[in-house]
Amino acid sequence: MMRRDEAEPPPMKAKQTAAHRRQIEAICAMGAKLERASDLALDRRAFFSDYFATTDEETLAGDPRARAAAALDHLEWARSRKPATPKIRVFNPDRDRDGWTSMQTIVQTVNDDMPFLVDSSTMLLNALGRGVRVTIHPILNVIRNSRGKLLALADDPGASGARAESLIHFEIRRVFEPAEMQRIETALRAVLADVRAAVEDWHGMVEHLQAAAEELRASRKRASGLVEESCQFLEWLADDHFTLLGYREYALGRGGRRRAL
Repeated sequence: MMRRDEAEPPPMKAKQTAAHRRQIEAICAMGAKLERASDLALDRRAFFSDYFATTDEETLAGDPRARAAAALDHLEWARSRKPATPKIRVFNPDRDRDGWTSMQTIVQTVNDDMPFLVDSSTMLLNALGRGVRVTIHPILNVIRNSRGKLLALADDPGASGARAESLIHFEIRRVFEPAEMQRIETALRAVLADVRAAVEDWHGMVEHLQAAAEELRASRKRASGLVEESCQFLEWLADDHFTLLGYREYALGRGGRRRAL
């Protein structure tokens, strides 16, 4: 089982069928012709191959130019990001403004790679009644400066200064009202903050769980095998068998003749 403090493994690559390879080639060919006002040195063929590596044939079906333009636009928008802060946008792309268009509303994020990003975001969008119709989830190795400006994409994840970042592209049922787009973005920002908190605090929560088992085992009022069984259960939970999302501490005090939490 995956450790909760580690980034999730890269998404499984789509099956490399001949049709899938042709789709990627078509996107690369169209993407090479697109004009983008950017000073970022970019191997477009390598970028498109990485961006769509985990995307299945059904999702890639359609206009390769639109897919290429959307991917470049996503990267261009990701050029700057505050450290340790997710970047989120909900919009209806316009060909004149964005270089591409879509019948769906687009939700895009850029974030440090970590567990639960796609699942948590998908659950939220579904709960808001905006069922996800398309998910594209590349994980890219990026090099940024101290202010969060993207300097380069790294071929090697071990390259000096390279960090894995998650770029997520969702397509959801069309949203027309700007206020509703803002509501989705605000809710998504809160969910991603919760994900980051759970991932970053995971070690501390495990330590508290282990401490609780040790305290219980050292209790003077040790009952038959029940205490030991309970300790083993807590230790089993701490050994990567439970997803810890929060921690709360209760104080046991006296209220008159009774003890109370």
